[in-house]
Amino acid sequence: MDLDGEDGTGTGAVEETEALARLCGGLATVRALAEARGEGPALDRVLAGLREGGGTAALLAEADELLRRCGVARGLGLGRARVRTLPVPPGTQPPAGGTGLPPAVPGLGGGHAVEEAYVCPAGRCARVVLADDVHGGARDGGGPECAVLARPLRLVRL
Repeated sequence: MDLDGEDGTGTGAVEETEALARLCGGLATVRALAEARGEGPALDRVLAGLREGGGTAALLAEADELLRRCGVARGLGLGRARVRTLPVPPGTQPPAGGTGLPPAVPGLGGGHAVEEAYVCPAGRCARVVLADDVHGGARDGGGPECAVLARPLRLVRL
């Protein structure tokens, strides 16, 4: 995956992870639309390719086009211009992740609250489900599943 979309696909890594997260989070709806329009086998081919680790950009472009054929005008939202980082305030340095946010809140030090979230089991998409939103925060009820990879999402502490 390429951050700037210079791999000839017109998509970048950030855009791909976000599109994959949208596909994963909305797969039940996508499947219903695809099956209603006779596109179920095409969706199954895309999902099989993603599960096997195929070319993510090409497979997401195929899923995007499939959604457009099913009447979803924006598809997965690929190829839309957007701001990827926030401006860096004067006198601060962006963190290693390059988000443009100051490294700490003035007066509060460098600490942060601990948050638990479920994320993509393969680290391929941007889907995040806060643990508190799953089973009222109880960790013993199991977490959500990645609909694309058909595997449980991974619990991480942030």
